[in-house]
Amino acid sequence: MFSVKSFKGGGEVKLLKVLFVFLFVLEASADIASSNARFLKGIGKVVVCEGQRPVMLDYYEGVQQYHLKMELPKTRNVSASVFDKAREVFLQLAPIHTARTAFYIGMLEGEFRQKARWLKDFSLHQGDVDTAILLKPNCKQDTVLQISIRGDNHIDAKIEDLEYNFLINMDLLSQMDELNQVMVLVHTILSFEGVMLDFVETPHPTRLYVAMLLSDRIRKMSRKEFDKFIEQIDYSNILDLVAG
Repeated sequence: MFSVKSFKGGGEVKLLKVLFVFLFVLEASADIASSNARFLKGIGKVVVCEGQRPVMLDYYEGVQQYHLKMELPKTRNVSASVFDKAREVFLQLAPIHTARTAFYIGMLEGEFRQKARWLKDFSLHQGDVDTAILLKPNCKQDTVLQISIRGDNHIDAKIEDLEYNFLINMDLLSQMDELNQVMVLVHTILSFEGVMLDFVETPHPTRLYVAMLLSDRIRKMSRKEFDKFIEQIDYSNILDLVAG
């Protein structure tokens, strides 16, 4: 499920500690499922405008509200897949936060690959989410991603008792450009973390985090600046207790 690989600036011993934290955080998600709800959902929204390709709401807000310049990390592999490029997005964090890098890539290459369901001719019906940006008259929200977690309401709930899936609307995904397709994968991993932090009803911090990771600003951040950003969007958790 989780592949321990060395990143620049960290060794295998450090990443074994990260693996322990990774498992600990997943155990925490079981506590959320058992104490707060039987069924939790994290969703990914797109903005669909007439005559244009769908874009992630994360992208729409990033450009319109935060004036971010978003682009994919440079790669020498011209045939790199969307998965490869999502991995490169997370690898940008390696110089400033080894623990988060390992956790996100572990989720992408392990849990997401195993649990993703790519759905065609299937609508993920979800209500619109709140956004500070007014959509243009010919634009609307639609749902490209849904994370569902089902768990029993008892005090002894364990991670293995949880059932969860990542549902992807392929009809929308196939219409998106490459950057926004990568954003769907990045949003999925960060949204799952957000569910564990109980952001189920307020996904805005996830969207801002995703937009930052796809922007030029993330490449200029120091560890101190990144930690401040994480604290501001309430994404601080046990991963931040691991050095590196």
